[in-house]
Amino acid sequence: MDGTVYRIGPKAFIKFPYSKSLNITLKVTCAGHIRWDWTAKAWTVPVATLDQDPRLRKAISRFITDNDFELDGQMKQLLGISPAHTKKGTASLASGFRIGPGHLTADLLPESTWGSNLRGILSKADWDRLRIPVCEHAGWRCEVCAALTRMPDGRRRRPDCHELWTFTHRAGRPVQRLDGLMALCPGCHRVQNVGRAEANGQRSLAVRQLRRINSWTEAQAEEEIARAKRVYEQRRLVEWDLDLSVLSEFIAIKGYPTLYIPASERRRLGNSYHG
Repeated sequence: MDGTVYRIGPKAFIKFPYSKSLNITLKVTCAGHIRWDWTAKAWTVPVATLDQDPRLRKAISRFITDNDFELDGQMKQLLGISPAHTKKGTASLASGFRIGPGHLTADLLPESTWGSNLRGILSKADWDRLRIPVCEHAGWRCEVCAALTRMPDGRRRRPDCHELWTFTHRAGRPVQRLDGLMALCPGCHRVQNVGRAEANGQRSLAVRQLRRINSWTEAQAEEEIARAKRVYEQRRLVEWDLDLSVLSEFIAIKGYPTLYIPASERRRLGNSYHG
């Protein structure tokens, strides 16, 4: 993939054509240190942060070389990358995603996963420790539409923190794998939970948001919701194991050192809907 990495003043920029998988991979790789610059249309990270964090430099260097991005001289020196280190490759953690700056899709989670989310599993302190930095590094804006989130009285509040899931199979078992977190405004978050939106009589709001973000017709937005429902009908046929291993450096769950929870044990950990 064509991509460039360059430095302007105190910021490093990573710019590449929109890719659903690479956006998520980069965010996970940088563990909250990177944010989207709407003016530059690129991901940015402070040079000072790179200077002070050798693990972050190593992670970003691996991402850049895996994708054979072009670097300017300053970034080659900062990251210690030479031409001999580059290779063609693909870094993909979330091949199923089509959500990111200026791109929004609908989603419905199968019943067996309802409520068994980070908010239900973790203590409030641990959940805050994850979600608040995500919102902070997004500049308190939605990472799809850049909107600020406000309360009914007009005061600003944090955007919602949305979990990004991939549904896959491992050794013959269905697995719901967490691939990252992102800040969303209520409007975009509603589309990612379109089944709940319909149950709450807010379907028209979800259609409107899909049309606005993607510059779609009403028919295109309706087809997107229909697509999400077809996927949902397939996912609901099985029980899903839960894989939270992407958070292994940030949280611990007693009894599950690898953060892999079998489907039969998910409800034991807590449930944000069912108590």
